[in-house]
Amino acid sequence: PPNRDTAILARLKHKDWLTPKEATTLLTSVTHPSSTLTFFHLYTSRKDFHPSEPLCTTLISKLAQAHQLNPILTLHQTLTKRRRFSDDFFYTLIKAYAHSFQRVDMALQTLHDMNSLFHCSPSTRTFNFVLNVLVNTRLYAAARELFLHAPPLGVSPDACTLNIVIKGLCARGEMDAAFGVLEEFHELGCEANARTYATLMKGLCE
Repeated sequence: PPNRDTAILARLKHKDWLTPKEATTLLTSVTHPSSTLTFFHLYTSRKDFHPSEPLCTTLISKLAQAHQLNPILTLHQTLTKRRRFSDDFFYTLIKAYAHSFQRVDMALQTLHDMNSLFHCSPSTRTFNFVLNVLVNTRLYAAARELFLHAPPLGVSPDACTLNIVIKGLCARGEMDAAFGVLEEFHELGCEANARTYATLMKGLCE
């Protein structure tokens, strides 16, 4: 690791108290992937360890860049016993699971756990992200089930949601059903856009 990282890690070995803000600043300054993992082990073993949302968000992003799944799982498990976190935090966590580790199952489970374990209602953005991942990985049955489960999750589908559903139906060649979704735009109080029609035209061409 660079000399700067070594100095940061040495700071964690001192017994002087670190506030969550100070720890986050130190973590942000770390540059080498292996240093991030060392930082995680050193800081979580300290008595002043406090998993604030800014710290955890930064930690998850850096661990994902370092392709370190197990520490993220450990941190995730720890947070079930802590205070509430925002939708932005869970978006970062879900994105890490889906993109950095290709663990679509964990991204989907985290979305469902937001309400039940963390008392946080997922935003439409986070819901749409997971729905789009399911469609892109051709898990169409899971995507359909998730779409139908939007109300229990407290999610209000929007035009982007319906566009993702149309994309999935077109990919399966179910064009009649895809055109049927057009009627739902009006019911949800939103309008079909250029992406909607481009997706339908692509489906028809294929």
